[in-house]
Order: sequence, then structure tokens, then C-alpha cells
Amino acid sequence: MFSFRHITLATALCASLTAGCATGRYNGDTAPEQTPAGWQMSESAQRTYNFLLLNEAVRENDDATASAAISRLLELNNSPEIYLAAANYYRLRGEASFARPILQKGIELHPDNLDLTLALVEAYMQENRPDAALAALTDFVHRHKDDYEAQQILAIYLLDAKEYAQAADMLEAVPEDRRSAHSYYYLAKAHIGLSKFEEAEEALHTALKMEPDSAVEAWAELAYLYELQKDYPAAEQTYARILELGDAGPEVWLRLVDLNLKLNHPQKALEYTRQGPDSLAFTLQAGTLFLEEGFYEEAEEILLPVSNRPDSPEEIWFYLGVLSLRGHDDADAAIANFARVPVSNRYYSQALRFRADLLIEQGDYPAAQQLIDEGKRRFPDSPEFWLIEAGAAFEREDFTSAERILREALGNWPGDPQFLFALGSLYDTRGEKQKALEFMEQVILADTDHYRALNYVGYTLAEQGRDLDRALVLIESALKLSPGSAYILDSLAWVHYKLGNNALALKNIRLAVAAEGGDDPTMWEHYGDIAARAGQRKLALEAYRKAIRLGSPEADAIRNKINGLQ
Repeated sequence: MFSFRHITLATALCASLTAGCATGRYNGDTAPEQTPAGWQMSESAQRTYNFLLLNEAVRENDDATASAAISRLLELNNSPEIYLAAANYYRLRGEASFARPILQKGIELHPDNLDLTLALVEAYMQENRPDAALAALTDFVHRHKDDYEAQQILAIYLLDAKEYAQAADMLEAVPEDRRSAHSYYYLAKAHIGLSKFEEAEEALHTALKMEPDSAVEAWAELAYLYELQKDYPAAEQTYARILELGDAGPEVWLRLVDLNLKLNHPQKALEYTRQGPDSLAFTLQAGTLFLEEGFYEEAEEILLPVSNRPDSPEEIWFYLGVLSLRGHDDADAAIANFARVPVSNRYYSQALRFRADLLIEQGDYPAAQQLIDEGKRRFPDSPEFWLIEAGAAFEREDFTSAERILREALGNWPGDPQFLFALGSLYDTRGEKQKALEFMEQVILADTDHYRALNYVGYTLAEQGRDLDRALVLIESALKLSPGSAYILDSLAWVHYKLGNNALALKNIRLAVAAEGGDDPTMWEHYGDIAARAGQRKLALEAYRKAIRLGSPEADAIRNKINGLQ
């Protein structure tokens, strides 16, 4: 199995040290004499007596007596086991700051004891000092270069810290004949972190060859690796192997459901849902996977019965609202379902936003405004309600109110790219192009990956015939972030047209009109301009005529271009 060694205590004291209330603390001073007056006991008898005294003190929540017994035990026996037991008393009570000095003293006396160092590491972690924990373990490894177990433990801490390269180096330094199955398992995790998928797969197969029937974690990691590489059939086969091992939790069944949905096998995913754990939580999670992937009929088959159960969770109404909206395009049913989500539920904010949006679409602005006001009151840190309110004003063509709302929002969230972009779009709609450009430039400064703002600035510069090299960089960056976008491909074609790159302009405008959304009359006018310059008169005429058919507001200007070609 891929279970890793946890810190254990080697004495019978381990089992007796349970949590209790604390008032006094061990401070390293000599403890008061604990033996009854007049008794003369051997060291062995005194150790036994103080163990018993400690057990009794723990049961009675007598921390002062417990601390004194620990002090006396450390005087009588300075073995690593005693230091571990003493420190563990405090660690189990959540008092790592008192365990730490005991462990540090123990390490001074026993610098080669790995268990003491691991206990100190755990104490540091309890104190939320991961850097100190890592430093303590690193120091031990540097002093014990042949302690391969310590190296592997350090590698695991490095993995947790996302120091994948260091972790891989540490694990690869272990001689192959000393590596265990879990060594290869953690080496694979390091390679995955470094995106070295081929090396990761090789390491996992080695681990599974060593322990083929018990390494559930390795099989799961292999399945995850296949998912990362989008090899969904291989991932499915691997998860199915975990089911054969008989040690699969609900997460494995959910992965099988999700993978089959990605493979467009909804019926097989439904079979896994029926075969999976008989629990409400699993059924609900599986149903939401169908919902998220757009398999609404199957989602309804799973979720609708849940709504009729007496123990049905509150969020079922949110899911049914989404199902009504996306699966049936029934806005009224969606609003009714969203309205049943209780205020206390984690989905209430989202349900409120959905309802407001749907009411705006139906033109019921007063009802929508009531929900928006409630959202702003209940969720003052949520910018979405301000955006919805500004959008409603925009829908009503009340641009003055929309501008006021967005500027108020920017007062609450200075520099927020959502509001900067919304204001830029507002000014563009009003024909205030320079103002719009200024806000879009601010968006790019706030969010370098905002592809819509990148495209807007790049296209605007191309339209103005200035900074064309920068315009090209901005548009190409936008296209990397949103591959295949018709509008960005149109912008790319247009900037190449302005640069005189006719072949590239023609290539990209063809891609633009072929893409989803490529029925914009401006795109077809661009197509006509680009084809005309490239000497393709017939193609240009066809493109111009299509732009007119699509309702171009520049129809008269386009007719003049057509006349110029005839």
C-alpha cells in the first residue's frame, strides 16, 4: 500500500496520552519529588510510578501533575522514546509550542533519530510554520545523506510546497535498489508537477508493477495523468481498474461518470450513476455533472426524483432552476425554481442573480430592481449585482444611469477590470471612442489576459491606422486567449490589411467568416475590402453584397464600393 510512515511512539505511554484541559506546563526545570514520603524506589520503579501518575493525571485533567510527571520521566530516562512521548502529550492537546522545546532538547541528545526530527516537523506544522518544518527536515537529510527514508519524506514535503524539481532530484538520488513502490509514486507526482508526463507514466507503471493489486493511489494518479493528457478512454479504463480492486470511493465513480460525459457516452455515464454509491450526496453530484455537460434529459432523470425525497437538499431547487432554463428554455419555471432556494443556502446569491437577469430579459425592470437591491444589501462584497443593475440600465438605453452605477461601483472596487470594461463598452456605444479606448487601456493594465479589451484596443488602433505593430501584438495575444473567435480573427485580418499583408489578411478573414459568429456585416465588408485589394474582384463583390443582405448600416457606402468594381 502507498501509506507513508506517520510518527508513532514506541512506548506504552502512547496509548494513554489523550487530550485534556491544560493549565500548567513542563518548563524543563527539575520537577518536585513525586514519590510518596519515606519510599525508596529504584529508577525502574520510579519510571513505572511516574507513568502511572501521568496516566492518572491525564484522566483527571490535572495538567500540573502531568507536567511534573513528564519532567521527572525525562530526568530518569533521556531515551528518544521518552522525549517523543513527552512531546506527544502536548502535541495531541494542540500545544505544539510546549512540545517543540522538548523535541529540540531530544534532538540535541539524539541527533541521528529520525522520529524526533519528524515529530519536530509536525510540531512546526501545527504552529503553521512550514518553512521551519522544511528547514528542520532538510538539515537532517544533509547530515544523513544515506538515510533514504528521510530523503523520501523530505521529497513529500517539497511536493506539498510545489517544489517539484527539488522533490524529483531528491527522489532520483535514492538508488534504484532502495526505492519502494511509493518512491516511484511520489516521483511520478513530481514529474506531473513539472509537466513531464512521459516520465510520470513510466514511474507509475514501475510502482504498479511492484504492487499491482493494492496501490489504489497509484492507479488514481495514473488515471489523473491520462485526464491531463485528455486521453479519456485510457483514464476510464484505469478508473475501472480501481473498481476491480474493490477499494473505490465515490470520487472514482464520479470520475467515471464525468469521463463518459466527456466522451459523449451519456447512457454509460448513467449506468455508472446507477451502479455507484447509494447515497444522496453521490446522486446529487452525479446529476450536476450531467447538468454541467449539457445532458439535460439525463440530468432531469437523476435530479427530479431527488426533489421528491423528504431529505431533499435545499440546493436541488437551484439545479432544477438551471435545468428549466437551459434544458427547457422555460424562464417562468426557472424563476419559480430559483425562488424556492432559501436565503440560508449557499446558492441563494446565484439564484437571486439568475432571477434578476431573467426578469430583465422579460422587461420587468421594477421586479428585477427589487432583487438587485436585495442582492446589494445581502451581499455587499459581490460586484455582480452592480453589473446586473448597470446592464439593466443599458438595456433600457438609460446610459446616464448606467454610467452612474458603474462609476459608483468603481468607487467600491477601484481598478476592477469588469467595471472598467463595462464603462469602456458604454462609451463605445455612445460613440465616445477616445474615452472608450482610454478605459480599455486601463483594463489591459489591470488584467493582461482580458482578451476582449486586448482585441478592442488592437482593432481600434488598426482602424485609426496607428501603432500597427502594437495592434498586431495585442490582437495575436487576444487570439491565443480565445482561439477561433470570429471577431478576433476579423481584427487580425484587418490589422494585416492595414499593414499591407494581403495574403495574411485574406487568410484570416476567411477564417473569421467561417467561424461561429462570422455573420457580422462589418466582417463581410472587411472581406470585400481585403479581396478587392488582393485583386479578387468577384469575391469582393460577393462579400459586399452579403454585407448589405446582413443589414449593414453602411449599405450606401458599400454600394459605392460595388459600383467602383463594376
